[in-house]
Amino acid sequence: MEGRRTLAECLSYVMEHFLSEWKEKTDKRDKSYQALAEARAS
Repeated sequence: MEGRRTLAECLSYVMEHFLSEWKEKTDKRDKSYQALAEARAS
């Protein structure tokens, strides 16, 4: 069936959008922001 997504694709989509919103609203000095930035860089 066309248009169906796997669970992994759905989770990836949600996390991508969550992260972009979170980055805009989170102080870059926050430890959780720094940890996430380091994890994504590696």
